[in-house]
Amino acid sequence: MLGLYGFFTPVSAAVGINRSLVMNPKITNTRGYLGKDFNLKDATQDELLTFGELVNGFNATHADATRVCMATTQSKHIVPTKVSHPGLVGTGADKALVHVLGQDFCFKASEDGVISSIDSKNKLIFITYNNGVKTAIDMEAKPVFNQGSGFYTTNELKLLPQYKVGTKFKKSDVIALNDSFFKQTADEDSHLFCAGRLSKVAIMCMDNTFEDSSVITAKLADEMSVDIISGREVVLKQNSKLISIAHVGEVVDVNTPLVIFEEVGDNEKEALDALDKLSTDDKDTVSKLARNMAKAKYAGEIVSVEVFYNTDLENLHPSLRDYVNDYITRYTKKANSLKGIKEDDLITLPNTNKIESDKIMGTEMQGVMINFYIKHTEPMNVGNKVTFFSSCKTIIAEVIEEGKEPYSDYHKDQSVDAILTPMSLVSRMLQDVPLLGFSNKVLLELKMQILEEMGLKK
Repeated sequence: MLGLYGFFTPVSAAVGINRSLVMNPKITNTRGYLGKDFNLKDATQDELLTFGELVNGFNATHADATRVCMATTQSKHIVPTKVSHPGLVGTGADKALVHVLGQDFCFKASEDGVISSIDSKNKLIFITYNNGVKTAIDMEAKPVFNQGSGFYTTNELKLLPQYKVGTKFKKSDVIALNDSFFKQTADEDSHLFCAGRLSKVAIMCMDNTFEDSSVITAKLADEMSVDIISGREVVLKQNSKLISIAHVGEVVDVNTPLVIFEEVGDNEKEALDALDKLSTDDKDTVSKLARNMAKAKYAGEIVSVEVFYNTDLENLHPSLRDYVNDYITRYTKKANSLKGIKEDDLITLPNTNKIESDKIMGTEMQGVMINFYIKHTEPMNVGNKVTFFSSCKTIIAEVIEEGKEPYSDYHKDQSVDAILTPMSLVSRMLQDVPLLGFSNKVLLELKMQILEEMGLKK
């Protein structure tokens, strides 16, 4: 079905069943009628390839067909890294992608308008279109589950630097984006897709690049690190008395108490009166024995907290009720600030109402569930997988320590970031990786020559 489907289909039991439309399919309307004239001889790349194939320049034309499909599949595993760069060579799809995606990773204006106000406390950007419609952009960082990788990461939109209160914009202008996946060009004209970090790579055989192995430097390992978020559920019964609880922004270690609480009975007053009759040392001992702790299973920073409850608030212990009410108040204020605006973007607010079920997130309980999301940075290390461009996936065999990076005789001041074996390219029948690498090399060397001719080279 040339002109309708691209190469991509899963290399699995779903082969041929799941297909992807090309960037510009021969479809005349939303009902799916095929009617556009299509001539293979005059067909352009957007009429033959999908977005997944087009953002991997050279891949569809210079790699084995199976690897073309695998490149698109592996693109679903992309995670935001500490450092990311747009490609030097592309098809143009990397510029168009920002306008094809929804509003999750890049907010585009639906009409001409102006930035009307910024609510820093609730992390909202309010905009007003020229037709009078008002809407908002949610700038709050949210934990999102990366299904391709099996863990949580953070998605956060950032207002582009050229926009302030009172700044006007045109229809389809990009106002905010996730800068881990998109970078704005210096002239503010385009927003390029970033799939990784530009690196200087040497292709050579070594004892530690056998078959699918590769070598990277400590700098590359650090700059390709990923922020991973892990969830920790804490279930509290309705009679739980809060002694202390961790909050967003706190840094915790493994086994750090997130919640310290006591489960009290109906005769709490009588128990406290009896406790007051004890000596100070005995009182402290009894209090410590009565306390329970929910400890962190991961080390890192608490970036978000979610609260769910399936019992009436008046049945909760006063300390627990106050905590839940503070959570409800916070998001009620944010919801109230959004009244009267058009909800044409993806502003998601947590549910603050009572859950009418005996189970919360699959756990049978009666009380309050608090979900702590803890973020830690995971650097690349020996045994991790790293992909060189599109579908050349390797296992890291060695991380070269800082100060011992290899370099070439031609540029002794530039360290080589990674070493890849040529067997990875030969066995996979990949000619796109060296072709892209050589193209990047030509561009970079030409840039340095121009800077040197102009006397601008440092």
